[in-house]
This record gives sequence, structure tokens and C-alpha cells, in this order.
Amino acid sequence: MILFKKIISILVLIFSFYSSKSQEIDSSYLRYPNQFEQLQMARGWNPEEISKTLEKYKRNNINSNQDFAQLLGRYYSSYRNIAILLYFYDNGTLRRILFEPGAVMEEKIIKISKDSLYELTDNLSQALNIQKLTADRSPKHRGVNITNSDTTKKYDLNNIIQKLTSILIPAHFSPAYQHLVIIPCLNIGSIPFHLLRPYNTDDYLIDKCSFTVAPTLLDFVFLRSKRLLNPGKYRVIDGQDSIGFSLENPLFICNPLYPEDTEYYFPDLPGAESEINNALSHANTRCTVLRGKGAIKDSVMKHLNGSDFAYFATHGVSDVKNPMSNSFLVLSGSNPFLTSKEIQDLRLQDKFVAPEMVILSACQTGLGKSMDAGLAGSLARSFILSGSDYIIESLWNVDDKATSYLMSRFMYYVTERYTTYFPSGALRLAILDTKKEYPNPLYWASFSAFGTNL
Repeated sequence: MILFKKIISILVLIFSFYSSKSQEIDSSYLRYPNQFEQLQMARGWNPEEISKTLEKYKRNNINSNQDFAQLLGRYYSSYRNIAILLYFYDNGTLRRILFEPGAVMEEKIIKISKDSLYELTDNLSQALNIQKLTADRSPKHRGVNITNSDTTKKYDLNNIIQKLTSILIPAHFSPAYQHLVIIPCLNIGSIPFHLLRPYNTDDYLIDKCSFTVAPTLLDFVFLRSKRLLNPGKYRVIDGQDSIGFSLENPLFICNPLYPEDTEYYFPDLPGAESEINNALSHANTRCTVLRGKGAIKDSVMKHLNGSDFAYFATHGVSDVKNPMSNSFLVLSGSNPFLTSKEIQDLRLQDKFVAPEMVILSACQTGLGKSMDAGLAGSLARSFILSGSDYIIESLWNVDDKATSYLMSRFMYYVTERYTTYFPSGALRLAILDTKKEYPNPLYWASFSAFGTNL
């Protein structure tokens, strides 16, 4: 009997050992490096650079939810009231995991095709009437007439928001969460999370919770590790304390003289002048402003190096077929397109110092080609790859007055008030102010914070 019990005990130990070993490698985390490699190949990275980047990432030994939860516990040891949502996609399955620092709170497997998710986000745009209401200020291919895909179909905004909320947010998302970090896959990073309603009330997420979109899982790990390893580099302090951001050497790019000899027609943006003038009221005398015909690419690239803050008020274009070369910010001169590839390749320049914060008040800066590991060609991520830490991005063109008001409030909260969860907390307050003045979500839900502000 004693021998039998010993044998059973040994078998239990062996089973527990192999069971724990099998849990060390999670299939989603195992597939992720390959998905990231495909994403970076689409961005034009060479195989050697991709390999070195992945080797550095693999040293973190993130092979399961528990591994990642423990890493989050180290990243946010002093934080409270934050949540992290991580998404994976593979073969018709969306995997959604909710974390608090140090703990896995919920995991759900959702059967949904890519096309179904894309259709839902497209329906959201149709329900908001984005295409129609922004047509007069959006870039257009010359000689091409753009019409709505289906002007007879009715879109129920509340129903679409409910469906997206059920897919993207856990049913029991706590109202106690004050900040949410989103680590997306596919096109999830370009969905306006502001509009989701996770509280079983009419409240939007933005009413109670700020959020940041991290580019990819790998970017999130690198950015957060960099911050913890080099705390002295940051003028913005870490933690939940109320903080501000002083503009010491800012760069403003305003309403360039748009080219007339390209395949695109770019409508003038008269509101960009007032937007930048409002922002300038929060800057000191040491600043650079590139306006009109002076906003040429060479000058922009020169002044980007070493500036602490860069603000683009211009047109932006996103292209899914050739995301790196045909996604760009529009400037002046004979070579007016600052492409996603040119921005990310700034990292290769010797002694280049990227702006700590970049505002992209231009349409489509958060968009790109959708891939399993995220978006390729996103202008916002290109600035992250060049070395910037905080990006405020735009998903669509919005009304001049509403944009000017929202960004004016954001600059106020950034430079004159002390806010938590920087810069997302400042952006949230600016959005709530704008929502009071312009209740239609078309006018306040297009801007989000990109990177990792914590």
C-alpha cells in the first residue's frame, strides 16, 4: 500500500511537471514572432534587422499569459486602476486577453473572420457618415469620382457599437479602470475605442477611462523596457502622479503649399492656421514654425532632429497596397511627400534624436495595411520606430472648428495642467470638453494616443 502511494505520488509529480512544461509555450505567443516578421517585411526591414529585433524580444521569455502577466507586474509595480488588453489573431479566431499588472483577469476566444471584423469597422464609418461629411477636405485622386458604396443602406450606430464592444471588451470591464493599454492585431488599433460602451450604460469608454494604443506586442515590450532602463532620459516622470510637458524646442508644420502636379488633389485647410496659432500660444519663444511654401521636406527633416515636440497640421494619406511608399504626410516643394518609410528610416541616421511627442493632425495617420500582427505603413508607428514616445494620431478628417477646439484644449491640458496617464489623460479631458461643444462623435472620436505612455 505504501509502495502504491509512492508510485501514485511520483506519477502525479511527473504529470504536473509535463503539464507545467506544456503550459510554458502558448501557441499564440509561439506564432507571434512569425507574424511580426511578416509585418516588418511589409515595412521594408531587411531580414538581418528583423532577426536581431526578434532575438532581443525573445530574451524576455514571454511564452504564455502568465509570463506576460508577470512582466506587466514588473512594468507597473506601483500602478493601480489600469488594465491591458492583448489581442491575437490566427485562422479565423480572435483571442482577447485582459490583464491587470501581475494577473490574467479574463481570456476569451472569438470566432470571427477578418472580413467580418473589417466590415464592422467599415459599417461604423458609414454610420458616422465620415465619408460624406469629410469629402470636401479629404485628398482625392485627380479625375476620379468617389461615391458612397451604398447610399441606400441604413446603419444603426448603436447596434454597431454594441457589436464591436462585445468583441473587443470583456463583458465585466470594471468601471474602476482609469486607463487601458490596447495591444492590437489586424485593424483593431485603428478602431475608435472612445465609442465603445463597456459599462452596461450609455456611457462611452472615454467618459470614464483614457486609453493608449501600443503598436504591437513587441513595440510595447521594447518601449516599456526602454523607459524603465533609462528613467533619467524622460522629462515626463513615470507613475500615476499628475504631470505636465513643457515645450522647450517645438516644431510646428502648418498648412503647406500643396502640390498641384501630383496624382492627388489636396484641398486647402484654412482651419490649420488657427489650430497652429492656438498651439503656439502654449509654446515659448524658442520654436520653429514652417508654414506654406516654407514647409518643404528638407527643412522639416532638419528641424525634426533634436526637437522635443513636433506638430503636423496638414494632409495625410494611407495606402494599403504600398503602405510604406504611398502612405505619407503632405509638405511643400518639388518633393512634397514625407513617406512612412522615410520617417521610420530616420532611426538609421547617425545621432538622430526624435521628438519625444508628435501630433499628427492629419487624416489617416493611424491607418495602414492590416496584417495579423497589426498595421503596416501606419505613419504613427513610423514615428515610434524613429524613436518618438508619444504620438497623437488621427483616423479621419474632421471639421476645422472642432479639430482646432479639441487640439487647443489638449495643448492646454498638456502644458498648463497636470494630468495622469500622460498624454492619454490630457487627450481624454480635451475630448470630453469637445464632446460638450460638439456632441456628434464624428467630431471628437478621431484622435487617439499611440505608443506607450506608461
